[in-house]
Amino acid sequence: MVEATLCNTEDSSNKLKKILLILINICIVACLILAVVAIVKNSDSKPLPEASPPPFIPETEITTTTVMPEATTAVTTPATVLSSDESVSSESVSETAAAVLLSDYDKNFYNNYLFIGDSISTGLYGYNYLNAANVFAEIGFTPENIRTGDVNGTTIYQKLAVAKPDKVCIMLGTNGLSYVSVETMISHYTLFIDEIRDITPDCEIILFTIPPVTKEHEDTKPENLSLITSFNEAVIALAEEKEAEVFDVYSLLADENGYTKSEYAEADGLHLKGAAYTLILSELQVKEEETE
Repeated sequence: MVEATLCNTEDSSNKLKKILLILINICIVACLILAVVAIVKNSDSKPLPEASPPPFIPETEITTTTVMPEATTAVTTPATVLSSDESVSSESVSETAAAVLLSDYDKNFYNNYLFIGDSISTGLYGYNYLNAANVFAEIGFTPENIRTGDVNGTTIYQKLAVAKPDKVCIMLGTNGLSYVSVETMISHYTLFIDEIRDITPDCEIILFTIPPVTKEHEDTKPENLSLITSFNEAVIALAEEKEAEVFDVYSLLADENGYTKSEYAEADGLHLKGAAYTLILSELQVKEEETE
C-alpha cells in the first residue's frame, strides 16, 4: 500500500512539473509576441525621412526670344560711328540694356559668322553666348600675332578655309595698346584683312571698335581712354579704306564720361560681364537684319 501511495505521489509531482514547464513556455512565447508587436508599432510610428530638394539650377541670362529693341548707339554702316551729339540718352540706353538681358538675339543667327578676337572675345563662347565653332579667339591675340598664332593647333587661315563664313567680325587691339603704336597695329590689321579676303573673298568683314575700360582700370593700368580712342579712330578709317563695316562696341558700352558702364565691366575693369555680350549680340543682330 505504501509503495502504491508513493508511486501516485511521484506521478502527480511529475505532472505538475510538466504543467508548470508548459505554462512557463507559454509565458515566454507570449512575451516574445508582445515584444515583436511593440517593435512593429514603434517602427510604424516613426515619420519617413523627407526627400532632399532638387539641386538649385540658376536661370541663365538667355531665355526665350522676345521682340528686338530699337537700336541704340551701335552701328554697322560702312565706316560710320554715331557722334556724341547723335547718341541716345543714358535713360534710353538703360531701358534697351534691360530689355536685352531678356535675350533678344538668336544664337543660330550667327551660325555663318566667325568672331575673331582676344581674351575679351573668348567670353562669347566661354559663357555659351555663341557656339565655339563660331569664335576664333585666344588670350593675348593682337592684329600682329594672330597671323602666326593658333587656337588648339588650328591657325586662323585653316579655320577660315574650313568654316567659309559669310561674315567675319574682328575685335582686336586691346592687348597691343600699351606697347605697340597705333600705326604698327593698323599696318598688321591691314595685312590681316587682305589675307582673310584671299582665303574667303566673298565674306563680308565687320570691324569692331574695342571697348572702353573703367576709370579704376585706367588709374592703375596702361590701357587708357586716349589710346583706345586713337586706335578706334584708326579702325574706322581702316574700315573705310577696306570697304568693311564698323560695329561700334565702344559707344555701346561707354557711359557719359567714356568709361565702361559698371553693369558691363568685370572686376578688372578691362573684361566684360555677360550682360555686355548679350547687348553686343542683340544690337548686332538688329543692325544686320535691318541691312538684309
